[in-house]
Amino acid sequence: DLKSPQALNSVKAIQNHVESYPFVTMSISIADIIEQMHRTVMDDDPAYETIPDTKGKVNNLFTMYALSGDPEDFESMVDYDYAAGLITALGQNISTDEIVKTVESINHFVAENIGDELDVQITGMLVVFRDIVYMIVKSSSRLISSSEYSGDSSLLFLSYLP
Repeated sequence: DLKSPQALNSVKAIQNHVESYPFVTMSISIADIIEQMHRTVMDDDPAYETIPDTKGKVNNLFTMYALSGDPEDFESMVDYDYAAGLITALGQNISTDEIVKTVESINHFVAENIGDELDVQITGMLVVFRDIVYMIVKSSSRLISSSEYSGDSSLLFLSYLP
């Protein structure tokens, strides 16, 4: 439930971890919106740019927004029931090796720091590119292992997958 302060703080922890990569330029999630709304209702005091400490306070922020704004503003970050959310991260180009390491690192961070609290699935272009790299390596290695050496040509294929 993404109205839970614990869940929102976990989202923020994952987001902060993702933002720690030098190639990530920015990220946004529903946790950012909650922090900003909390600050706004507290007379724009920067000390309140935090996730409120109770589910009731978080729910109040969503209710106030629904009364004054368009609740559909959140649909790119959270589903209607606030059961599933999305962290969107933007970044610069990175190598395929960095892609593989980054996805593994995020998975490790989630396993070590979030555990079963949230069902986290890493998706997006990084995962697509990682999977393409794995498929190319796998298909290339099959091709190499199934080919016969005739003595007329040579083939050298090197790959590094941690």
